[in-house]
Amino acid sequence: MQPDLPELLVGEHIADYLRYFFEHWTVQRSRLQDSIPDYIAALSSPGALRAGFDDYRATTVDLEHDAADLAAGRSVEIPVQALWGESGLPAGMDVLAAWKPFAPNVFGQSIPDCGHFLPEEQPEALLAQLQPYLSS
Repeated sequence: MQPDLPELLVGEHIADYLRYFFEHWTVQRSRLQDSIPDYIAALSSPGALRAGFDDYRATTVDLEHDAADLAAGRSVEIPVQALWGESGLPAGMDVLAAWKPFAPNVFGQSIPDCGHFLPEEQPEALLAQLQPYLSS
C-alpha cells in the first residue's frame, strides 16, 4: 500500500513530529519526558501512523453521522464524563454545552495546569476525577 501525503511527510521523522505536539500542546512538558519513547515506539509500528491519521481523515464522516444522530433525536443517555486540559485545545470553549445535545447527562470539568495530555501531565488530578465516576 502506497503511503498518503501525511505519512510521506512524517515518514521516518516520527520522533520530531511527536515532539512538536509535546512542545506546543502541553503545560507540564517535563512530565511527558518518560513517555516520549513509548509514543515514538507505538507510532513507529507498521500501520500505526496511517491509523493515527485515519482518525482525522474520518472527521467529515464523523460529523455527518453526528448530525444524522442529532436530527433523529439519538443521544447517549448514560452519564458521560468529559475532562479536558484547562490549557488544551478546547480551552475557552464551553465543552459541556458542546456535548449536551449528544449526551444530555454530560458532566465534567477542565483539569487545571494541564494541556492536551491529561494522563501524563496531571495523572493525580485525572484519577481524582475518574475514580468517583468509575466507582458509581
